[in-house]
Amino acid sequence: QQIIEKDKPLELQVEITGLPQPQVKWFKGNDEINPATNKDYQINFDNKQTYTLTVMNCSPDHQAEYSVQATNAGGSVKSKKTK
Repeated sequence: QQIIEKDKPLELQVEITGLPQPQVKWFKGNDEINPATNKDYQINFDNKQTYTLTVMNCSPDHQAEYSVQATNAGGSVKSKKTK
């Protein structure tokens, strides 16, 4: 569990490797996060293995369990959730 000040950003990072390179999805609760439709979030990949979810300007509305899922031809794995 992390405590973040109101209106400050939160970054969650995970290192994921796989061949072929996995497709990565971030979730708030059970809902997939889509930065194209929700500007509260940014998702970045550093072209190596680090994937970052940034929650912009945190507010009580962002309080939730967050997780990440990686999928490729070898299968799928989902992280434990973090608050």
